Amino acid sequence: MFHYEQFLLTFVAMTGLLGSLLVIYRRLSAQKASFLQKLPFSLYTGWVTVAFIVNVGIVFVTLVLMDLFFHGSFWTGLVVILGAAVPIYVMKRQKDIIYLLVFVWAYFGIFAERNEAHPFLAAVAFIAALGILAFGVWDIWKSNRKAVEIIWQ
Repeated sequence: MFHYEQFLLTFVAMTGLLGSLLVIYRRLSAQKASFLQKLPFSLYTGWVTVAFIVNVGIVFVTLVLMDLFFHGSFWTGLVVILGAAVPIYVMKRQKDIIYLLVFVWAYFGIFAERNEAHPFLAAVAFIAALGILAFGVWDIWKSNRKAVEIIWQ
């Protein structure tokens, strides 16, 4: 549907796909599935989440909602920043570094692809990728530090 520029229908389909993946993802987390059992769902749910965020932006553009008050690049940068909150939230709740790394990869991809044509968006994506990555490293370090403190007590 996306390739035929049926963006609203794509949004509906993506919402259903993401909703289904989130149900599976939460069930795997509730069942204390192993890292290898969760790995494909973490990757796929991460990529579908990124695609969903992109699709929301495209729907806004096609409905001409993006240029109402600010230029489109402002809204795109805002979506990138707000989208960065998603993997941080998931990392805090689920401790899922794979899901987080999907966003880092996607945002570095935006930076690499848009660096020349849209330097503002590229800079926002680069800073967001570094921020997400820094949070992931800090969260792992903090968790491991607590584990070490418990062992030594």
